Amino acid sequence: MTYKKLKRLVNKYLPVVEDPNDHRSGFILTAEFIPRIEIDTARADDTYLFAALTHEFGHYLSWKSGYKNYRKYCQAMLISNSLKNINVLTKRQKLLVLEEERRAWESGIRFVKRRGFKINKDFYLIKKWGLKEYKDFLLGK
Repeated sequence: MTYKKLKRLVNKYLPVVEDPNDHRSGFILTAEFIPRIEIDTARADDTYLFAALTHEFGHYLSWKSGYKNYRKYCQAMLISNSLKNINVLTKRQKLLVLEEERRAWESGIRFVKRRGFKINKDFYLIKKWGLKEYKDFLLGK
């Protein structure tokens, strides 16, 4: 695994913007529907950065594929102000968010594996932790 190598590859599809002060990574669609990925580089560990970029690129793949629930996921994110107010979401919307988060991980992993990247156990621990955090946050422990 190497974050820099993956970043060069992903940059062929869409821009990757590094921000050491953002404290949040994400797949972004601008108002003009121009996609980009923002990566919080404050956590400079290569495995974490590789995992974050893999996951966010998975969201790009979901959007690019026209996945039927991606639009509903986006609506849930807009309604809740990027999950800052989850109380406005229905249980179904929360489950759609979780579904898209899982899908992003799986799509991103499939992409990097097909391009010869090796994924270690620490990567899978980050994935497991990320999904658990979303589940606990949205549905409670």
